[in-house]
Amino acid sequence: LSLSGGNENAKFYTGVNYFNQEGIVVTNFAKRFSARVNSEFKIKNRVTVGQNLTITGRTSNGVAGNGNESSPLARVYAQQPIIPARMTTSVTGISHNFVPGEYGGTGLAPRAGNGTQPLSELERNAEDRAQDVRVLGSIYMDVKILDYLSFRSTFGGTYQNGYNTDWTGSTYELAENRATAAYNENAYYNSDWVWTNALTFNKTFGSSKLLAVAGYEAVKYGVGRSLTATRAGYFSDAPSFRTLNNGAATQSVSSNYNTPTTLQAAFIRADYSYADKYLLSATVRRDGSSRFGADTRYGTFPSVSAGWRLSEEGFLAGLDFISDLKVRGGYGTMGNQLAVSPVNQFYLYGGSVSDANYAIGGSTSSSAQGFRPTRIGNPDAKWETNITTNVGFDAGLFDNKLQLSFDWYTKKTQDLLYNPPLPGTAGAADQPYINIAEMKNTGIDIQLGYKKIVNPDLSFDATLTLTTYNNTIEKIAEGIDYFSDGGSRIGAFNRNQVGRAVSEFYGYNVIGLFQSAADVASSPVQDGAEEGFFKYQDLNGDNQITPEDRVFIGNPNPDFTWGINLGVNYKMFDVTAFFYGSQGNEIFNYNKWWLDFWPSFQNQKSNDLLYNSWTPERTSATTPKASNKSNFSNNTQSVSYYVEDGSFMRLKNLQIGYNFPTSVISKIGLTRTRVYVQGVNLFTVKKYSGLDPDLNTNADTSFGVDAGAYPLVKQFIFGLNIGS
Repeated sequence: LSLSGGNENAKFYTGVNYFNQEGIVVTNFAKRFSARVNSEFKIKNRVTVGQNLTITGRTSNGVAGNGNESSPLARVYAQQPIIPARMTTSVTGISHNFVPGEYGGTGLAPRAGNGTQPLSELERNAEDRAQDVRVLGSIYMDVKILDYLSFRSTFGGTYQNGYNTDWTGSTYELAENRATAAYNENAYYNSDWVWTNALTFNKTFGSSKLLAVAGYEAVKYGVGRSLTATRAGYFSDAPSFRTLNNGAATQSVSSNYNTPTTLQAAFIRADYSYADKYLLSATVRRDGSSRFGADTRYGTFPSVSAGWRLSEEGFLAGLDFISDLKVRGGYGTMGNQLAVSPVNQFYLYGGSVSDANYAIGGSTSSSAQGFRPTRIGNPDAKWETNITTNVGFDAGLFDNKLQLSFDWYTKKTQDLLYNPPLPGTAGAADQPYINIAEMKNTGIDIQLGYKKIVNPDLSFDATLTLTTYNNTIEKIAEGIDYFSDGGSRIGAFNRNQVGRAVSEFYGYNVIGLFQSAADVASSPVQDGAEEGFFKYQDLNGDNQITPEDRVFIGNPNPDFTWGINLGVNYKMFDVTAFFYGSQGNEIFNYNKWWLDFWPSFQNQKSNDLLYNSWTPERTSATTPKASNKSNFSNNTQSVSYYVEDGSFMRLKNLQIGYNFPTSVISKIGLTRTRVYVQGVNLFTVKKYSGLDPDLNTNADTSFGVDAGAYPLVKQFIFGLNIGS
């Protein structure tokens, strides 16, 4: 709901918004309320002042552990389907006598597994809350010094205050129960501010136009503190009893002081055009960050671009189908300081009872406080530098009904900040980030659009976008050609290696299943080999399967991504649709480890394991035989069996709207009224066997692994827009 108004000297806008959404997982929800006030005033035609203020309050009960074993979806995989969510009959369990209405669980009978009960965990945590209030605001002043010279100063910032609660209840339904409940509360605040000043010169000299901006900016963010405490030993599960005072024993108490980051930047930019045909732009930035030491704190980052509007040249005058044609190119540098911690330059010391205290006097009941190195500092770290080169063109054809844009780009990151592992002699301190790595991305961006007005009642438009990128790690560190990232019960799946793309999957390539004892005997020596188990590729031909036979088995980076926007207007109706797709990327489906192998815990198993796995009569199967053996040839290695095609196409948005005629709504004092129905994520075309191929979990060096990721949900929205 919004309200706006004003005149030539004063303007205002106010709006309020309320959002309430339940998730597809029980007890999961998000609520948000926000209010916004903007105003602007002119003072004697030369000075304009204004402000923007937004206040947002949020409350939620989120999903824990998205993308790993602790997520509700992963816990469903770890639960045998014969275990009821709630009991309907009385059963004498391993350590508890179950009655109707209670939660079912792995404690019902032997060999029911040891996984947690997803529903009981969620419902016991139903009163957990994450709450915060955030204030975002700014004030500005714009002074028109001359007709072609103006100055603008803006000061803004944010302040956030939050409070979270987390209950971990005792259990009775599991094979491995929690005997006592625990409760955590944590509170925090943080803030930031930014002050920007810019002087703008904008003037036309005959056929020449010059727009120049010089500015200075100061930023401080990461200011804040936090406090957290956990107590255990609660004799009641009642939500009203959940306070820290009511816990019988303290498990942990800690507080944290954030190390803020300050930034300074001076910049100048100039855009020049002659006869609207020849275009030139140049920028120079001088950035400083407190995350670096005094000698390396500042970096200078220039960029330049040029364009030539060929359609204004006489030699194209006869080509009437060309409405606009411009070629362009650019070269630029940009700094990055986000990779390092604000304390990366410092040597830090700390300690606790478990790792630094020592009974110097030989006491068996007390110890003296001690300290140890917790971080090794690097005062010589400096800005990463991203160097980007791009060449492209923009074309408008047939009275600009057809629009085409093309860009080829290359982006190289130099002095990339990386923290290589240190030898054990360095101790347990965190290793610093140093400028040693390099990475390169190349690709193309294409956008093709078409607009057509058929008649006054009918028009349509379509836009296709396509993006490719080719990523290559060019350097990691001296003497280091690769590092692995991500973790699981069978090790890391992602290897980042020089000459390869980031986050590729690495392991043994499965070339089939052993079909008989004779097949095992005639194949390269492989630990745990027997009929029905994986047969791996002998990559180096030494007639034995060793770690040297591992190979890159998949790539989560797509060959290209694409999107299509479609729009149709017919009289008072309008229809828009957005399709999005990814092609050529692969997914490491770690969920198969739980579902397709019997020794991977006694939990839910797949139809493939139960009905399609290898047997002497089913020799064409790709799923290993049902066996209780856990070994090198079955379920303990990263292998290509888990890798699947992650390509997909999704209808992300479809909206149908109707605008009521002005002649009708003007009778009730309205200027516009529109109703619409909208569908989000309506369908997905995919080959992937998991819930959703559009993964959004894990870091840049370990992405593409599905370990129970929360899927994008289907939504149906009905809306009404009115104005007066």
